[in-house]
Amino acid sequence: MTASSRASERSHAIFAIEQDLDLTPEQHARLDAVRLTLEGDPDLQPDEWDADQVMPEEARRRVADAGFLGAGLSARWGGQELDPLSLGLLHQEVGRFCSSLRSLLTVHGMVASVIDRWGTDSIQRRVLPGAAKGELILAFALTEDGVGSDGASVTTRLEKAAAGYRLTGAKRWVTFGEWADHVLVVARSAEGPTAVLVARGSPGVEVRSVRDLLGVRASMTADLAFHDVSVPEENVMGRAGFGFEWVAQSALELGRFSVAWGSLGLAYAGLESMVRHARERVQFGRALAEHQLVQRIISRSIVDVKAAASLCRRAADLRQRRHVDAIVSTAIAKYAAARCAARVSQEAVQIHGARGCGPGSVQRLLRDSRIMEIIEGTSQMHEISIANHYTKRPAPRRQSAVASPMPRSTS
Repeated sequence: MTASSRASERSHAIFAIEQDLDLTPEQHARLDAVRLTLEGDPDLQPDEWDADQVMPEEARRRVADAGFLGAGLSARWGGQELDPLSLGLLHQEVGRFCSSLRSLLTVHGMVASVIDRWGTDSIQRRVLPGAAKGELILAFALTEDGVGSDGASVTTRLEKAAAGYRLTGAKRWVTFGEWADHVLVVARSAEGPTAVLVARGSPGVEVRSVRDLLGVRASMTADLAFHDVSVPEENVMGRAGFGFEWVAQSALELGRFSVAWGSLGLAYAGLESMVRHARERVQFGRALAEHQLVQRIISRSIVDVKAAASLCRRAADLRQRRHVDAIVSTAIAKYAAARCAARVSQEAVQIHGARGCGPGSVQRLLRDSRIMEIIEGTSQMHEISIANHYTKRPAPRRQSAVASPMPRSTS
């Protein structure tokens, strides 16, 4: 799809997310700038990236020059220091354009936030200015062959050595592991799970490309192996034993927020695509949009997307206020938006028929949406955590009717 056709598609889109949000003029302007950056460049072709299974360096340069890779970082390091809603809208728009590109913003931002919060002064000064400019790319390595949702059970070893630590083990499915200059690795030390920052070029680091993924095929995914890699003690985030419950969980929580909004963007792309096709495609003498069964599909998709948008907005609001329920609200938003993206993209393919099964963006949306229900916590893990949050929390105290009688009318 060309840049001009994407711009035309945008101009005819009738379900822009900002219609449901009370945005400031600055936020509207930022959204317009994001869209222009992505859709106005003919060199940015997500369908080609998906087919080739490679993200071009030009895409990295474009988002870096636009400041997207430093969007959530403190201005101290050259970042934009966006508020949660503005950050969510950025990830929503990039997710609407390309989930692989959005995943770069996600993992890069996750690790940058960890370094900003838990890193030593020397590591922060060495890494964060370059990360904010996109000159350095950051990745997160938690998953192993036998470790997925149970991240606290990592087996990659981190052992004390004369000059810091020695790292041995292997990690799977590292998003943008091919590009990363530094990787945040969660390993097991004598004190427990520990997060360390590892330079990709360190002796003993082996990078193996992963191809033929179901979705996000241009996310430059790699498997990493660590063969007695020397890690300076200053590269430990926080302290030894802090790696999963504090460091990794804080990264994953931010990742869920990004994936929630990115999934919402993906769902909007599917909704816009199905509505446009239903209006243009004529069958049995009428546009598809005039057939009741197609109307039912569209109406259900609209409701799904609007509901997911509200939950994402709620998560952003609670994050802004540092509310005690911000974490569970983010989990709810990610769960709902990922499921919404899967449902809407599936319906988009259905409405497109055979055309939706062929090469192109509609098929890509369907495949990418399945990944959203797995990364940053599977839908099943979120069902457990959300239920536990509300069934195990203390019930709110309520005053009895005797203690608080209804006031008498004075009229």
